Amino acid sequence: MNLTFSIISSNSQSNRLTIFSDGSIGIGTISPSEKLNIRSSKEILLEQRRLKLQKLDKYIKEQEK
Repeated sequence: MNLTFSIISSNSQSNRLTIFSDGSIGIGTISPSEKLNIRSSKEILLEQRRLKLQKLDKYIKEQEK
């Protein structure tokens, strides 16, 4: 059984802490890749921007067809 602690606002849900049954702990991530995996807010913001750019790139390519 895994435990996840999140903060929910009116617009979104933000995962803060995940504890896997094998003892792995993720802070700021829902999939810890090590026994202790900490993801900073800067990394999260960069990832969100990267995903937005990927979506924008996909949209532009679809419009060019």
